Amino acid sequence: MIIMMPVILISGKTITGFTETEEILSGKNRLESFDTEIEARNRGAKFLKKRPFSSFAVQDGHLITEQNLMSGEAVAKCLLKNLKGGLSCF
Repeated sequence: MIIMMPVILISGKTITGFTETEEILSGKNRLESFDTEIEARNRGAKFLKKRPFSSFAVQDGHLITEQNLMSGEAVAKCLLKNLKGGLSCF
């Protein structure tokens, strides 16, 4: 998961990451004030999400992002599809 997202990396990209709802449900929002979903949108990214704590990965070009720690399988499937010559997992 990307914690600090440089604008140059995500501006104009379609990504996913820990959602605002997941931040609240996990209690992470009480430990730190950084909200991945809000910051990604503020930095020019198109942020996609599925229901909280579900497996979800997004690819935009060579950049693959995962929604949360439950998304390992989705990332692996995406990588395998790319290795087999597929253009994108999303």
